[in-house]
Amino acid sequence: MTTPAPPLAAASSPEPKRRLSPFEARLLQRATRADVAYCVAILSLAALALWSGNAAARSLSPEGAQKTSALLDELELPRALPNAALSRNDGVVTRLWDATTESRTLLTFYAPWCAPCQEELPVLINGTREKPAQLVVVVGADEDPAEVKRQLGNLGLSNLRYHVDTTRAVQSGGRVSALPTTFLLGRRGRVHERVVGYSGYRLHTLVWKATQEMSQPYANVE
Repeated sequence: MTTPAPPLAAASSPEPKRRLSPFEARLLQRATRADVAYCVAILSLAALALWSGNAAARSLSPEGAQKTSALLDELELPRALPNAALSRNDGVVTRLWDATTESRTLLTFYAPWCAPCQEELPVLINGTREKPAQLVVVVGADEDPAEVKRQLGNLGLSNLRYHVDTTRAVQSGGRVSALPTTFLLGRRGRVHERVVGYSGYRLHTLVWKATQEMSQPYANVE
């Protein structure tokens, strides 16, 4: 007896695709836009991190440090130093503008306890050796004259003439907040440049600008 074959299963027809409702379509569109915005944000952060790294590398390099230091100096640079009274270490009382009559004068603030000052002052002395009047050394009113004399003697500068800022007007007018601070001045106390702290490169550049030949005038020094 022959067993009847099982009925053939009907071929399954593909289910019709369901169309998204307007609400679902809006959700999908929003999700797509959010993904794009997220990717853009990630790429932007990566680019910012790369730029910050390069900027930090430049800042940590000697060239970057010099540029940053110069920029900070210029932000606080006064137009001129006041014509304040100064007491010379030999007892003579004078005024700043009378002590800086050269067309180019270096004025430096010195203290015996300031270690970088001990490095800087001999450089300034040597750089202005041919014309000593181009260097004016100023000491704060609070410094002990005996200690100043002792430390200058240690540097081999026992005969150096310096001025005491008795009223602190020069310090205040020059916005001096750290030592050493050295100015390049024109006549009547006009400030052209300032170096804060000890930087051999910047200091030698400042000395060169102050002492170069008059046939090669430094712009706007007069």
